[in-house]
Order: sequence, then C-alpha cells, then structure tokens
Amino acid sequence: MQLRDTSVVVTVLTLEPRSHTIAEWIAAHAGELCVSAWLEPELSAALAAKQRIGEIEARARLSSHRLFDDMQDVVFIVADIERTDFEEAARMCDDPGLGLRAPDALHLSVALRLKLNLATLDRKQARARAPRHRCYNPLTAPYRFSRAIRLEVSQRAPPMPCTSA
Repeated sequence: MQLRDTSVVVTVLTLEPRSHTIAEWIAAHAGELCVSAWLEPELSAALAAKQRIGEIEARARLSSHRLFDDMQDVVFIVADIERTDFEEAARMCDDPGLGLRAPDALHLSVALRLKLNLATLDRKQARARAPRHRCYNPLTAPYRFSRAIRLEVSQRAPPMPCTSA
C-alpha cells in the first residue's frame, strides 16, 4: 500500500505533459493506492488555482472533479485523518529547515502513521521526509519501486489499514 499526495493526482487529472506516465503507474498499482482525506480539499484548491491562472477552463475543472470521484471509488482507498496526524504535521512545520507547507506535512504525517511510503512530485516534500520514511517520485522510478516497496512493507510490522471514510 502506498500513499499518493495531491501533486500526483492533479497531474493525472489535468492532462499535464507527465499525465500519461502517472496514469499508467496508477493503473498498474490500483488497489494498492491510498490517499488521505486531506487530498479532496487540497485537490479542489489546486484545480481552482489552475482555473484562476488560465491553465484549465471551468469545464475541465468540473471534469477533473468527476474523474477523481470515479477514481476514489475504484482506484484509491481513503485514509481518515486523526488528531495525531495534525500534531505530527505541526511538529514538521515547526522545523524551519524543512520548509514544509502544512498540507504537505499533513500528507507526510498520515503516511508515517500508516507506515506507508509517499509518492509525490513535490521535491521539497520528498526532501523533508522523516528519516524513518521513504518518499519517491513515480516519474523517475514508476515501476522499479513497486516490487521493492511491497517487499519492504511485508518485512515489517503490518501497516495500520487505510479505511474509507
């Protein structure tokens, strides 16, 4: 099981140059993918920002939302956010050396609690990961990591389940 952050999902939904590669990667890992409940409001904000700056039109934004709703039902398992996730995210944000935004820290804290690796296209978020946690970019190693992650996860204590809200 792996946790996706918003950057990975937005790339698939908005037809960016890397969308095809990420879509193939997501299809290859369907059933193993988890997103935090935080992804939904963050996705809405990202799509609205893309519309405001003219990268997408209102129709494309609405289509992206519908596609995400379909993906959520079939491809992703949604992990609830707990109070301890916010506390851990606050600790990460309190470290000026990490330079993390609160939403990125929240994704990291959920991944840590669930003992999941985090797939992100956000370089700062990947660099800020905790020493006991693994972040990776699915574009630079879209298939190479899948077997290694399964082995790594299977050799430690089982992760807490990602549960649907």
